[in-house]
Amino acid sequence: MEHCQVSLTHGRIDVQEALGWVNSPYCGGTSIFIGTTRITENGENSKIVKHLTYEAYEEMALETMRQIVLQNVSKADGLHKVYVCHRLGQVNLGEESILIAVSSPHRSSGHQMVMQILNEIKQKVPIWKKICFEDQGDHWSPNSEAFWLQQEK
Repeated sequence: MEHCQVSLTHGRIDVQEALGWVNSPYCGGTSIFIGTTRITENGENSKIVKHLTYEAYEEMALETMRQIVLQNVSKADGLHKVYVCHRLGQVNLGEESILIAVSSPHRSSGHQMVMQILNEIKQKVPIWKKICFEDQGDHWSPNSEAFWLQQEK
């Protein structure tokens, strides 16, 4: 894991820390994804969001994120450095909820790895998102980061 940093935080995510951590003279590009809280959940006609709240089974979430990162790095050609941080607790509008940064020898492998890691985190990691709407209270997201938490139809 010397080329990988995975964490959860209850505070703000430090973008500069992530960029500094993945910086490497062996890598020619840095790809980054920053997920932020937007004002609507599903487009312009959606209900207004006040904030999001993330909960997790922290020990299992960290271990699952580490496994995802290590599997992706082991498949990559050349040195890649990876930094992943997911926020827990209340995340207000415009604040970061997840950051994935990857440095790579070439841009295409970094871009692909960022998206692969993001998609796997959303599918496999036991992190749950509760949406606090301005007028209608809190609701668990039907697009939960944990596949087993689905609203009954």
